[in-house]
Amino acid sequence: MGVIDLLGGIGLLIPFLATYVASGIVLLMVCASVFHIARGEASVIGFNIVVATIAAFIAWGRKRMA
Repeated sequence: MGVIDLLGGIGLLIPFLATYVASGIVLLMVCASVFHIARGEASVIGFNIVVATIAAFIAWGRKRMA
């Protein structure tokens, strides 16, 4: 999981991949939220929502620029 997060962070720096990488990060954070809910770790979900919101904003902004 750490490697996927690292690649996602690096991918956001590459302009022509940013839309796809940000969309992937949103999907990753949704899956992480489901995982944390299933394990009863509701305190972490706020962080996942914040990261997913930021990634969705980046995906939206990059899509508008393209």
